[in-house]
Amino acid sequence: MKKEPDTAFVDYARRDRDFPGYPNGTMGNPLRALARDRGARVLLTGTGGDEWLTGSYLGAGDLLRQGKLHTLHRRIRNDFGASNLSDTFDMALRYALWPLLSQSLRQLIRRGLGRHGFPSWLNQDFAREIHLRDRIQLEPDRSPYASLAQADLALILKGGWWPHMSEIEDREASWFSLEERHPFADRRLAEFAVSLPEDQRWRGRQTKYLLRQTMRGMLPETVRQRTTKAEFSTIFLQTLRSLGGSHFFDSLQAADRGWVDADKIRRAYASMEAGATNNPDSAPSGLWSLWMVVGIELWLRQGIVNQDVSSEEASLHWKPTTQLA
Repeated sequence: MKKEPDTAFVDYARRDRDFPGYPNGTMGNPLRALARDRGARVLLTGTGGDEWLTGSYLGAGDLLRQGKLHTLHRRIRNDFGASNLSDTFDMALRYALWPLLSQSLRQLIRRGLGRHGFPSWLNQDFAREIHLRDRIQLEPDRSPYASLAQADLALILKGGWWPHMSEIEDREASWFSLEERHPFADRRLAEFAVSLPEDQRWRGRQTKYLLRQTMRGMLPETVRQRTTKAEFSTIFLQTLRSLGGSHFFDSLQAADRGWVDADKIRRAYASMEAGATNNPDSAPSGLWSLWMVVGIELWLRQGIVNQDVSSEEASLHWKPTTQLA
């Protein structure tokens, strides 16, 4: 019998003694089970196709730097889908002008606007103890790259998200006695994709332009020309509700440890649910960050971390050693 999501994710946290993964990630488990039952040992995935070949919004900054204002306007209105003057201005500011400002100026503006780069429900004392603001504001050097778009894609490999997701996917596959291989993650292919001109990745309303051209005659046209993407809000909402909805946040070990502010977490969940109710056709904001809280909480509730964590231990003695441009 299929397990309900609440039981499943509790089991994942207990089984792996780790963060239990994401609702959209476990959607692939029936396919893994089928592959195992049919005797497969290795699965090929498309992981890396989005990362290297979709393109980057920061290509708008490259156009502004090159003085191609007409092309920039057309890209924002046609390619990015800005439907009115307000959207056009917002996207131009965010994707064209902002990336060209110096790091020190961006930090000054953030401080002036009171933006820290992390959710308000994160305990501010804890954030200071682990020097979170310093970590977030350190920016890698973009100078080795020919464009802002290339730098944006290359930085995927230098962040934490790629190894985090890769570890979860490998761990999940191993429970089905499978190994997953990712052809798009081949270093040579990744280097080639990152080095492409931006209009080979994103042209008009089509992302992955070069890949689409390469697959002509190999994929059905309805697949090759598709411009929509799967949206996972529903499965996240269902899983959160199956865990108890707002009641899940009544008592949080993460709050007891001083990591999060429980009252703000509860308000964030209530706001997210209200958004889902009032705008059922739109993805409610805050789903992913709330799931991070849920995942950590499920891990803590397994009793894996028993000892109290002192402020000194929590800070990990982290200090910024290199100021990157």
